[in-house]
Amino acid sequence: MKRFMIMFLTGLSALFWTACSSVHVHYTKGIDFTRYHSYAYIVHKVKPNLPLPDAQLITRSIDNFLRNEGLTPTEQHPDLLVEINLQFHKRMDIYHANSPWPRPEQSREGNVVITLKDARTHRAVWWTDMYIRYRNHKDLARIIQSRMEALAKRYPPKQAKAAKK
Repeated sequence: MKRFMIMFLTGLSALFWTACSSVHVHYTKGIDFTRYHSYAYIVHKVKPNLPLPDAQLITRSIDNFLRNEGLTPTEQHPDLLVEINLQFHKRMDIYHANSPWPRPEQSREGNVVITLKDARTHRAVWWTDMYIRYRNHKDLARIIQSRMEALAKRYPPKQAKAAKK
């Protein structure tokens, strides 16, 4: 009985942590990711509602992620089109940490959605959405670094990694 209870609690905690993951990856099944070697960005006219240094940090991190995966940036005839959507808003929390006076703390929270589209068909082949909440630029840099490491484990999908070998 004790063994069953330990296995049950281990499975339950694994389910909990998987459900609370803040990085979600999706892809189109049956796509051969080995044929993608270059990428270019789809430029939108919409400005993100976060400070420019923060938006640039996120964009640079995505660029580094794609380069580390063996993709090269190009403007002419890319294999993949990269679409980035940043949707953030300010958040104000009030804390009473061992004090009778409330202390406000401002942060930003939102989603980063990265979509990789086949340049010929313009259909999404891989996409991810990440929830991010941060207080300052250093905090964002740390969070983005951990999210990009999580993405590196999930790109290309396991079926495509098996096809490479």
